[in-house]
Amino acid sequence: MTHATLWELCCVGAAMFITSNLWFYLRVLRPIQQLADRATRLSEGDLDSFDAPCEGINEVRELRRALAGMVGHVRRAHEQGRAFSAQLATGQEQERKRLARELHDDTVQSLIGITQRLDLAKTFAATDIDRALTLLGETRVQTV
Repeated sequence: MTHATLWELCCVGAAMFITSNLWFYLRVLRPIQQLADRATRLSEGDLDSFDAPCEGINEVRELRRALAGMVGHVRRAHEQGRAFSAQLATGQEQERKRLARELHDDTVQSLIGITQRLDLAKTFAATDIDRALTLLGETRVQTV
């Protein structure tokens, strides 16, 4: 083997080494770095980070699709959580209104009843003091 042949063999080997490293960088390493960057953005709340396709070998593309599917599940879970929270808040507000109406109605009815008993006791005060005192006692019990 001559010196020129050895030099040519080294050049071909170096070219193959550079080409394979370049292919590895472009098709494997760079797409994985891009996925890592997208994962970081996802952890910061960017749910759209996996929407765009990526380059690389099939495994990298499949990994991106799988992560995009998981993001879809997270997105749906967020939407369901927001819908549940909204329904819960609506239900709580409706219950508060219902209780307020009940308290208002019960209070008004009780006050009307007390007023009527007091008026009736006032009427009996001049003619039947025992009956007036009985009505006042019953009214006292009703207020408790």
